[in-house]
Amino acid sequence: MSFYVTITNSQGKEIRVKVSVEIFELFEEERKEIARLRKEKERHSSDEDVESDIAGYLHSLRTTSLEERAMQRQELKSAVDVIKSCTPVQQRRFYLNRILGYSFTEIARKERCSEGAVRLSINKVLKKLKIIKK
Repeated sequence: MSFYVTITNSQGKEIRVKVSVEIFELFEEERKEIARLRKEKERHSSDEDVESDIAGYLHSLRTTSLEERAMQRQELKSAVDVIKSCTPVQQRRFYLNRILGYSFTEIARKERCSEGAVRLSINKVLKKLKIIKK
């Protein structure tokens, strides 16, 4: 299946470009966000334009650009690849601790092992993640 997006070139002419599914999804998210903001502005229009401008400015500070989202997706993909390269025990313990929020003690009790073994497993995954971050 092919994915296409329409962009404006340097002469101001719209062109259709074939892209990967990831890039297409980023463009779709951006398009939906713009449409959502436009509809929100239409629904909540009032005489208080100054407040609206301030709210829009503050919202723009929270939203990330297309490039930032692409970089975040790439970083996330790299992190997932690193986690997949770890042992199943390391993956499970990392998931329980960092994603679900279990403490080392809770994981150790659940897996019937020492708290030190849990800490060591999780620290090995974190060490691998730090290496790819650099």
